[in-house]
Amino acid sequence: MQEDKCTFIGVRVIAGQEYNVAAIIRTRLELMEKDKRKYYNVPSIVVPPNVQGQVYLETPHSYVAIDLSTGIKQYRGLMMGKVPLAELMKMIKREIKVQVNDVVEIITEPFKGFKAKIVDVDEKNNTVKLLLFDTATNIPVTLPIKSVRVIEEKK
Repeated sequence: MQEDKCTFIGVRVIAGQEYNVAAIIRTRLELMEKDKRKYYNVPSIVVPPNVQGQVYLETPHSYVAIDLSTGIKQYRGLMMGKVPLAELMKMIKREIKVQVNDVVEIITEPFKGFKAKIVDVDEKNNTVKLLLFDTATNIPVTLPIKSVRVIEEKK
């Protein structure tokens, strides 16, 4: 679909079961295509990472979303209205602004909970080089930008 005509229908599901519901819907679409009984044009199924209880199907018609999700145990209903692509992108994208000398907390494993100082920012690869606090050695660690949360900004 073209970007300006790209609309999504939201499906409400039990929180924590979004990926299971998306997998069931994808399997149903594959089986329908294989059997050639019905065919729905659903180019994408989106599960926003920071939103619980919602799955979005790329289709302009709500009956497609109802037909594909009816009978799924975790299905809780349809969301009212259509969601344009620009609105969905706001849910998906997480802009993180970091600078050298910022103090950050690491939010992913294996260094989850550690505090560190940013030594270098590589915007091309979306990575940061950190010096961990409270460690015996000062070996720099390179992590994705998404793995850190800014605690104290550079002044």
